[in-house]
Amino acid sequence: MRDKKSNEIADKLREIGNFQFKKGDYHEALVAYNRSLCHALPDTEQFSFAFANRSAVYLKVKLFEKCLQNIELARKHGYPEEKQSKLNEREETCKKLIETFKDEIVETRKDFFKLSYEANKKIPFIVKSLEVREDDKYGRYITTSSNLKPGDIIAIDEPIYKYINSELCHRRCTNCLKSNHLSLIPCLSCSNGKLCKQASA
Repeated sequence: MRDKKSNEIADKLREIGNFQFKKGDYHEALVAYNRSLCHALPDTEQFSFAFANRSAVYLKVKLFEKCLQNIELARKHGYPEEKQSKLNEREETCKKLIETFKDEIVETRKDFFKLSYEANKKIPFIVKSLEVREDDKYGRYITTSSNLKPGDIIAIDEPIYKYINSELCHRRCTNCLKSNHLSLIPCLSCSNGKLCKQASA
C-alpha cells in the first residue's frame, strides 16, 4: 500500500531541513528536503518550497547547475509570485559565481567508478589483464597477467537485480540507485519513490 501525501508532514520535514541548513549540515538538509518533496502534494507551495530550499543548499556547496535546475523546478511547480524575488536573486548570484569560477568548475563524471587499467577490447567492462583459464584442478577461473593492488577496480558490471534499502529511499534514485547529488524528483503518486528524472505520475 502506498503512503499518502501530506503537506502537513512536508512542512515539518522542511523545517527539519531548514534547521540542518542553519547548522551547516547540508547533506542532511538535502535529505530532509527530499523527504519533504516526497510527502508534498504535487504543484503546491510545499512542493515548490522544497525545490527552492534545495537550490539554496546547492548554491552553498557550489553545485551551481543543480542550483539552477532546482530554481527552475520551484518556478515550474507553483512557487508563489510574491517570493519570486528571492529566487531571482539566488539565480543571479549563481550565474555570477558560475562566471567567476568557470575555469575551476569540473563537471562530475556521470559514473563515479572507472577501471583502474586499460579495458579489454572484446569485453569493455573488465581490464585487459584479466584472462579466463580452465584446467582439471580448478575448473574455469580468472587470472591476471599483471600485478594488481588492493582497491583496484578491475570490472564494472550492472547487477541483475537491484533493491534500495528503505533508509536510503530519500538519498538515491529508486530506479538506478544513483545519488545524483541528492537532486532527485519525487514520485507524484506515493511518498517513497525518488527518481533522477520525472518519470512517475
